[in-house]
Amino acid sequence: HRALFGSRDGLARSEDESCAYVLPNHILLKLAQAVPRTAEQLRLLCHPLPPLLNYHTPSLLETIAAAADGTAAAAPDAAATAAAPSA
Repeated sequence: HRALFGSRDGLARSEDESCAYVLPNHILLKLAQAVPRTAEQLRLLCHPLPPLLNYHTPSLLETIAAAADGTAAAAPDAAATAAAPSA
């Protein structure tokens, strides 16, 4: 779930749109539960597909696959913690 939330937030910021416009919560939860691997599976699961996701389908599928495989990038808070000097 964290990878999808982070991806949605990053896309919303880069496009200057709300998170709900980029990927509504109910669709985000569907994606996290169903873990689509192809664009066809994504479109069947999320009909209609939000406009920005139609354009960013490949990167969204990469995020989902990486999270499902356990190779997703560290969560932002974990990265900040790792970069902080130890006391």
